[in-house]
Amino acid sequence: MVGAMPETLKPIRGRYAPSPTGELHLGNLRTALLAWLFARAANGRFVLRIE
Repeated sequence: MVGAMPETLKPIRGRYAPSPTGELHLGNLRTALLAWLFARAANGRFVLRIE
């Protein structure tokens, strides 16, 4: 692909998008927390997507 960045240069993004049809539970919290910690450790960004 022309203009694509190599994997090592792409900024890290931790993402969390909960299901719009299900209720939130502790598993959702764990997943969001791990994504946030990973992004923070890599000096990246955490994206919370709510629809």
